[in-house]
Amino acid sequence: MTKTLKRLAGLAIFGLLLMSGAALAHPNHKVMGTVMKVTTEHVIVKDRAGKEHTIKLAKTTKVTKNKKAMKAADVAVGTRVVATVISDTDLTAKIIEVGVAPAATK
Repeated sequence: MTKTLKRLAGLAIFGLLLMSGAALAHPNHKVMGTVMKVTTEHVIVKDRAGKEHTIKLAKTTKVTKNKKAMKAADVAVGTRVVATVISDTDLTAKIIEVGVAPAATK
């Protein structure tokens, strides 16, 4: 084999390994739903299918509403949120984006 072919083969193998690692990871998984409960350690969110998800809060978790920072403790029950979590198995929030609370019904 010539040097060029060896380099191309090495690059191809490296590329395949890189792609296979990326395919296994699921970073930045999103959880969307309505807030059911808020504590200092987690937020419980119910999705449209009715499944509850416990989103863990970390010191690095950012909470925003209209792109402005806020505290997780100020998120109201009934508010809709989109939580960007570490992965579909680790529900530690990186970012929680707060929407609006649904209008009260009579």
